[in-house]
Amino acid sequence: MKKEPKFIYKDGTTICEVTDNMGRIFRGESNCHPDDKDFESPITGGVIAEFRAQIAVAKTYRDDLKIKLSALRQLYSCIKQSNNFNRNSYETKMLLRQISLTTQDLDIAKHQLAVLKLDLYNYISDKDKIHQYLRKYNAEKLDKNKKNL
Repeated sequence: MKKEPKFIYKDGTTICEVTDNMGRIFRGESNCHPDDKDFESPITGGVIAEFRAQIAVAKTYRDDLKIKLSALRQLYSCIKQSNNFNRNSYETKMLLRQISLTTQDLDIAKHQLAVLKLDLYNYISDKDKIHQYLRKYNAEKLDKNKKNL
C-alpha cells in the first residue's frame, strides 16, 4: 500500500479507502447491523471496512495475475506453432520461467485472498460472540436487580 488508509464514519457506516502502489483507490464499507446498534463503534466498523478494502485489493491483484498468465500462455502457444520453434532457446526458457513464476504468484494471491476472507469472517463471528455474551450478562444483571427491588 502506498498511503495510510483513509476512514470516513457517518451515521453507522464506515468507509475505508486504500490506495495501492499504482495509485488505484479501493473502498471497503461496513454498516452497523440494526441488532448491534447498542455496540456501534467506528473502530470496529473501521476494522471491518479495512478488511473489505484489502480484500478488494487482493481480488484486483489476483485478476491482474490471471490476465498476465493468460497472455503469457497465449504467447507461448503462438510461438510453439512456429516452424522455427526451439524449446531450448533462451527466449523460450525465459518465457516458460515467467509462466512458472506468474503461476506461483497467482497461487499465493489466491491463498492471501482466502486468508483475508477467513480473517474477516473470524473477526465478525468473534465480535458477535462477545456481543451475545454481553447481552446475556446485562440481561441477567438486570433480572437480578429487579429481584432485589
